[in-house]
Amino acid sequence: MVDAVILPGAGDDIDFIISTRVVREIPPPELSLKDIYEEMEKENIRRGIKEEAVREALENPGRKYLIAEGKPLEEGSDAWIEFLYTDKELKDELEDPDKNVDYFSRNDVLSVKRGEIVAVKHPRREGKSGYTVHGEVMNPPEYKDIEWRVGKGIQIVDDKAVAIKSGRPVFEGGKLDISETLIINRDVDINTGNISFNGDVLVMGNVHDNFKVEASGMIKVSGNVTQAILRAEGDIIVRGRIINSRVIAGGLATFYREAHRYLMSLANLFNMMETAIIQLKNKKAFKTDDLVKYGEKQLIQLLLDTKFNNVVNLIRAFYALFEDEEINKEYILDDLRDLKDNLQEKIKESGLCALVKVSELGELSAVMTGVCELLDKISDSTSNIWTSYIQKSYIRASGNVVTANEGAYNSEIYAGKKVIFKGEPGLCRGGKIVANDDVIINELGSPGGSSLEVEVPENGRIKANQVYANVLIKIGERRYKFADNYGRINARLDEDGQIRLH
Repeated sequence: MVDAVILPGAGDDIDFIISTRVVREIPPPELSLKDIYEEMEKENIRRGIKEEAVREALENPGRKYLIAEGKPLEEGSDAWIEFLYTDKELKDELEDPDKNVDYFSRNDVLSVKRGEIVAVKHPRREGKSGYTVHGEVMNPPEYKDIEWRVGKGIQIVDDKAVAIKSGRPVFEGGKLDISETLIINRDVDINTGNISFNGDVLVMGNVHDNFKVEASGMIKVSGNVTQAILRAEGDIIVRGRIINSRVIAGGLATFYREAHRYLMSLANLFNMMETAIIQLKNKKAFKTDDLVKYGEKQLIQLLLDTKFNNVVNLIRAFYALFEDEEINKEYILDDLRDLKDNLQEKIKESGLCALVKVSELGELSAVMTGVCELLDKISDSTSNIWTSYIQKSYIRASGNVVTANEGAYNSEIYAGKKVIFKGEPGLCRGGKIVANDDVIINELGSPGGSSLEVEVPENGRIKANQVYANVLIKIGERRYKFADNYGRINARLDEDGQIRLH
């Protein structure tokens, strides 16, 4: 209540004194549980309500309480297999090409004894759903299980892979197995004859002219390989030099990777041709009498002979794969062989085309893509080649090709993954390098201008500290030839699909 008193004063000034006194306190309205729940309902708070906290808040006004809380989603995980035998040094070499690994100094071959555990399966762990205070449910994704795929040298016991014979654990063709080892404590020459072994082969000496070493596992040579053939399903390590020889690691997996590379390029080019022909047909200038008379066949042939002449080059290279004497044609995938036969009926090595309709380009492209998806599933072997020096040789690996010292001269090198030349001088003079990933090297070409081609896919890169004139690099379908000597490059395709050197 307010009281006012007027004080007398001179003139027109009037003074007031105002005072207050409490007559009655008016308390705020009392809240009930019903009121609180009605407010939460208005805010769409439906789940995770803490009833005890609501009561305590009601009894203790002015204090803060957490009265509703959601439940976070709990992540699970896919099942996975942990390989206990991994050769860590060689694994690091592949993952980090700049790391120095002296793998030649080791004469040991990683092995396990009968009864040892070589891998453990970690089971799938399911996630748990969560929710928000508004009642929205958050469900975890479906996590995948994984099945064991093992060979005759492995037995599964309680989600553990146990070796049932002594040897080297390998993971090839999608299967875990044990590979036995044959040790040759001398040179491979007229005294030993050719070597063919179902397992690993360790040669403590050299492999001499006109001899052959074949293994279903890995091959390791402590000396040189001259005018010889090495062929392994697994890795090949040559501590010395490879001269005038053929060295192939990965078997059919290497063949499949090269076929995959050609087919993917052809599929993309066929799609581009189909689009180009459709666009041309819609232009009045191309609605000629010849087009009406001969149909789309003439237009397809015209593009193959001009703008898309690289298709013929790729097809020739693809056909040539099947002529390689190193490939056991009996075991080539039927789908791939059928595709090759069908393609040869449609487009000859000369470039003569039997395609009649533009739609056939799209159909061929779809078949190629399907075969490539199948090859992705079965060509998972990544066998590597390590050496110090290569001269006038043919080198092919489904994984990486690595040289540790001098490099390569006038050789053909094909890698399903990377080509890495390390050490000093770490160079490649003359020949050809094709990698399905990156090429990392010190020097490309020679001061004398020797011809050298280096090829990677459109997502690959070519990295070198020195490039000489007359070196041709190809990234995807883009080419660049160095007319002069050049310094350091890190070549790749930019956002516009053009080769960028830095």
